[in-house]
Amino acid sequence: MKNKEFIVYEGKAFTVEWYYDANGKSQSLDYYEALDTRQRAKFISLVRLMGDVGKIFNKQKFNNEGDKIFAFKPQPDRFLCFFFEGAKIIITNAFLKKQDKLPVNEKERALRHMRDFIERVKKEATTMTRKKSTFEREMKSSAFRHAFEKEYSELLLSELVCAAMEEDEISVRKLAKAVNLSPSVIQKIRKGAQKDVKIGNFLNIMQQCGFSVILEKDDQRIQLHP
Repeated sequence: MKNKEFIVYEGKAFTVEWYYDANGKSQSLDYYEALDTRQRAKFISLVRLMGDVGKIFNKQKFNNEGDKIFAFKPQPDRFLCFFFEGAKIIITNAFLKKQDKLPVNEKERALRHMRDFIERVKKEATTMTRKKSTFEREMKSSAFRHAFEKEYSELLLSELVCAAMEEDEISVRKLAKAVNLSPSVIQKIRKGAQKDVKIGNFLNIMQQCGFSVILEKDDQRIQLHP
């Protein structure tokens, strides 16, 4: 890429950026660019959610890997990162998951890149010129935009359920029994793996967790019921 594309997404809570080494290479961006449209959309969906909301409840989507290293987890890929001052998240490296545990060499690479980034920022103290983000570039493609909107809507739905369950401290089995669904269906909804979730089931789940779903437009408020 002729002009370095530093920013992945600039949200209200965090700005997510690609890490570049001293030679101007970004392994994580190169890995991202080699993915198909759906996988890129899955990753950007997670990044946008974190950038705008500031938290991802589902640990199968975003997890603390220790030593200040975190992972975006758009299955089957992994994008390691760290939080930096100024409400930034830096994507250090990416790889295809082939085992349950985080590979030691990938975590070590992330730690090296984190140390290198911090040292160079201290020495250079430069201000990055605002350029178009990866998200903005990708959204120009109708194929990507369609894939992203599908992935993001499913992600938001699963995150709402995860957040509601965490707030209410309710187990999968207890919730499944209360809404008359199987535990496997609740798990799939939590993971974002349940396709075409019925609105009645979603509203019932939220109600059992003590929440109401309300539509608002100007001065109008409509509460939805299962």
